[in-house]
Amino acid sequence: MPAATSPGIGTSSKRYAVPGTSCQIEATAGAAIGVADVAAEDCGAAGGAGSATGVGAGAASRAGAPQLPSASSAAYHRAVRMRSIVVFVGSCIVFALAACRTSSGSALERHESTRVRMGVPARIVVYAASDELARAAVERAYARIAALEDACSDYRVDSEIARLAAGADGTPREISPALASILASAQRVHAASAGAFDPAIGASTHLWRAARDGGAFPSPDHWKSMLARGGWDKLQFDPERRTVAPPAGLELDFGGIAKGAAAQAALDELRAAGCESALVGLAGDIACGKAPPGKRGWHVAVDLGLAGCATRTLVLENACVSTSGDREQAIEHEGVRYSHLLDPRSGKPVTRRTACNVVMALDAAADAGALADALASAACVLGLDEIDALLAQFPGATAFAAELRDGALVERELPVGDG
Repeated sequence: MPAATSPGIGTSSKRYAVPGTSCQIEATAGAAIGVADVAAEDCGAAGGAGSATGVGAGAASRAGAPQLPSASSAAYHRAVRMRSIVVFVGSCIVFALAACRTSSGSALERHESTRVRMGVPARIVVYAASDELARAAVERAYARIAALEDACSDYRVDSEIARLAAGADGTPREISPALASILASAQRVHAASAGAFDPAIGASTHLWRAARDGGAFPSPDHWKSMLARGGWDKLQFDPERRTVAPPAGLELDFGGIAKGAAAQAALDELRAAGCESALVGLAGDIACGKAPPGKRGWHVAVDLGLAGCATRTLVLENACVSTSGDREQAIEHEGVRYSHLLDPRSGKPVTRRTACNVVMALDAAADAGALADALASAACVLGLDEIDALLAQFPGATAFAAELRDGALVERELPVGDG
């Protein structure tokens, strides 16, 4: 396929379809793209002023959503931090409401809502024929996110996984469909990554979280004892019976998969309610449906957070997007930089500087959101040289990854484009 026309000096652009899916991707990399330019391209309404808004970011407070600077300011890009993606959704400011017309002539209005869910700003954008339809669809979407948070939160003592951990004794216990679905996705990525992704090492991740917060680096004995308490095989997940049988001490942590799953689950609700053109963003995990009326797709700017790695702008439809890296939550100990991500095979934090963005076509897998999130996490653990083999097992997935090696940036795009 030919490359798309470059949008500006110092940039490069390519456009391609993911084989066997309806996912369309256009990627632009190089010099930074102006926010106003992105917005104007998306807006497309005669006489309408273009503006862009950002989806929230990194270490979001559980008390409330962080406020980003104005999208027109230079501080905007400085405010974007890893694990975050900023979604630029063009809006036509005409009497405070954007209106587009479909090919059938019916007007679709743009509606937007942001609430704090799963500890981060959960942002929903829909194009709907009426306020009533939009409001009902958005409520359904937030309800799906809440259901997954009820099942998977390791911050809440009343969540399903907290109750499982409290009563764990090796006896099989039935779990909810929501939890079983995420475990099934996790099982697939665990196998494909040869154990580089494993939500059953929650005891280790909770030890590391406490250590980062408290500033006390765990001893070798602490690492060893926490790793011995967990591991996928000990969970004894039976997808057919929808049961798990964790031993005492095993804890779950879905930080590397739950938000991706929730973003897609919310999008599924919006589409089922008749809102095909919709986007859901949960920090660094995004699910987008059909392109907004009259537009080529949803603009998503991806910053991997590594020195020398240019921001990439994706134009997507019918896809889930997840980004993982260590810029925000890493710490240094005795001259070594440690990521917030753990390698489940050793139970210790990753020291390699790898960041990865994964795009998964919606119609490539029913659990595309969960897979994109988990694959991005696993890729950072495996490192650049092993991402090829991982992605090859997931048709409909593409990735852009980068790694710092002795101060030099190495980048890789999968699959390699032909433009």
